[in-house]
Amino acid sequence: MFLPVLLIRDYGAASFFIFAVPNVMGAMLMGIFLQRPRASEELVRGHWRACWWFSWITSAFQVFVLLWVLLDLVEPRAGLWAFGGAAVVLAVVWLTARRRSADLLATGVLLASLAAAAIWLWLDHPVLTTSPQRMSLGDVAGLAPVCLLGFALCPYLDLTFHKARQRLPGAPGSLAFVIGFGVMFLAMIVLTFLYAGPLLARAESLGVAASPALLAAPLLVHLGGQLAFTTAIHNDQIAAGWGGDMEPRGWEGRATAFMTALGLAALARNLTGTYVGLHSHEFIYRVFMAFYGLVFPAYVWLCIVGRGRRTGWNLAVFAVAVAAATPFYWMGFIERRTWWLGPGVLLVVAARLLTRPARSTPAPVSHASAAGSPA
Repeated sequence: MFLPVLLIRDYGAASFFIFAVPNVMGAMLMGIFLQRPRASEELVRGHWRACWWFSWITSAFQVFVLLWVLLDLVEPRAGLWAFGGAAVVLAVVWLTARRRSADLLATGVLLASLAAAAIWLWLDHPVLTTSPQRMSLGDVAGLAPVCLLGFALCPYLDLTFHKARQRLPGAPGSLAFVIGFGVMFLAMIVLTFLYAGPLLARAESLGVAASPALLAAPLLVHLGGQLAFTTAIHNDQIAAGWGGDMEPRGWEGRATAFMTALGLAALARNLTGTYVGLHSHEFIYRVFMAFYGLVFPAYVWLCIVGRGRRTGWNLAVFAVAVAAATPFYWMGFIERRTWWLGPGVLLVVAARLLTRPARSTPAPVSHASAAGSPA
């Protein structure tokens, strides 16, 4: 809910569509491609560790953003809303342990976001124009392959998506993904587009860095509710663990995610100055985003898609590809020289030529057998 703000600040309004279209389409297609019976269950069973780490990183990321809001508040009264969001996080995490309440809470969070958006639109007016972007429009093209790769492939590691897909099998589940992401989720990110202008204008007037803490009070309720529910449902997956003796499970997994986020937020708060114009919280935020732009989609591309399998050889190819692409992503994401991103994505895509199908495992889910599934 904040990445589009940074993109609009740096690249202008056109960058929102490069973010939004693959984001919505990637999530919708995941639900459609995994329509075949047991396709989702097979994928999760074969790649449980990667899916677990996706939930762990996502949980830490959500908590980090919440702490960023709390640490960057500029108005004391806004703190009531932010601390209210923190209380919602704790309440939702506790309540969703009772699985029967998850659907009710999901509905409540959606209604709260819609109400907050309506109140904000009634009290304020969205600003559709912002200050001139820092980068040229040509730089936006460098973002396109990263957004396409990341948003198209990351959904296949999201255990919360798989949970939804498995609870509603067949065509009804596909329709649910189309409505859920093509209507409800799209509405949420359009709201982000509408509040980007006021947030950036406020940051400029105060002479501070862009931060989600600068949102109007109703929007802080919206953000807090979304962070709360996302954290809670991923914490539920973290608690399940995967049965490995050396890996954190249950409260240990939750605690390590929370403490990691707390440590990063505290570190960012105590750092002074900027790096290439990025304040410390935004710097760490962008590092988190690299998982969704490089690490996770590279795993899906090299170890899941088509004939891909999680073999020792393919994992080695994955590790080398990520290491080789990291300097390019650093230049693109951190240094904001986006033309570097193209070669970085090309390295990941080309690494597929080095992967090998497993010889002694059941036939993987193919495009044909899953009606076009990338799994």
